[in-house]
Amino acid sequence: MYETLRQRLINHYADMALNPATLEQARLRASQLESCESGLWSGIAMQIKEKIDEKAQQIQTKGN
Repeated sequence: MYETLRQRLINHYADMALNPATLEQARLRASQLESCESGLWSGIAMQIKEKIDEKAQQIQTKGN
């Protein structure tokens, strides 16, 4: 399936955030993208958070 760069980054940083070893790096990069003056990445931090919640729910559902 075709995936935009934005979608790919959202998935990538959500995966990183679910790993304690890379959580801080994911937070830093999301913050850097969000603060980009171009406005291109506006709202990406919230989209990453939503994807994290979605992935965490999937993990929890698989565990039960």
